[in-house]
Formats: sequence, structure tokens, C-alpha cells
Amino acid sequence: MGIIGGKLLGPIIFDGQLTAERYLQFLRNQINDFIEDLPLANEVDIYIQQDGAPPHNSQVVVEHLNDTFSGKWIGTFGPIQWPVRSPDLTQQDFFSGEQLKIRFTIQHQLLVKNWSIK
Repeated sequence: MGIIGGKLLGPIIFDGQLTAERYLQFLRNQINDFIEDLPLANEVDIYIQQDGAPPHNSQVVVEHLNDTFSGKWIGTFGPIQWPVRSPDLTQQDFFSGEQLKIRFTIQHQLLVKNWSIK
């Protein structure tokens, strides 16, 4: 998920476990679709930010980010480092938390409705 100029990109939800290879394929294939749809002025100011999830920190992903977004990515091993276990929350964290809350509430309501005794 990303935020550019107040526009939300994503979220992308993977079925199953996210591995380094799956994340690398996403970066190689799908991230470009998001970027190509942006005005050229925004493309100049794009920084990729990620957390400390193991797939984000694999050697192949770090090498790809260094080659593709030279000096313009934020992460545990990035040129702009994001501290491990940082207590700082990003805008994406706030959005993700709200989306999970909404999904959980809807699923809980459906479960209660289906199990209620009539």
C-alpha cells in the first residue's frame, strides 16, 4: 500500500505466505503499474518505504531496490534506514489498522448472526 499526493495505492493482499520471491515479483511487475499511472512530477519524488518483514529484507529484494530505486527507498537495510522494531507508525499503519478493524467487525457480525439462536 502506498500514499502519493493524498491518493491511496492499494492495498495489495497476497493469498498465502509472502516470501522474498513473491515480494520481488511484485516489485518487478506490479509496482511499475502504479508508478506509470502517476503524473511525471510525482514520479521524481517517489520513495519506497517498507517495514522489517523478512521478505522485505532478503538479499534479492535489497539488491533490486538498490538497482531500481537507487538511494530512494526506506527500510532496515536501505539507504534511508528504518529502525528495527521502530515504535513510529506510518500513514500506512493507520490505514491498515482501520481496514483490519472494519473487516474483523463485519466478519464478527456475520459469525454472530449465523450462530445466533432463534
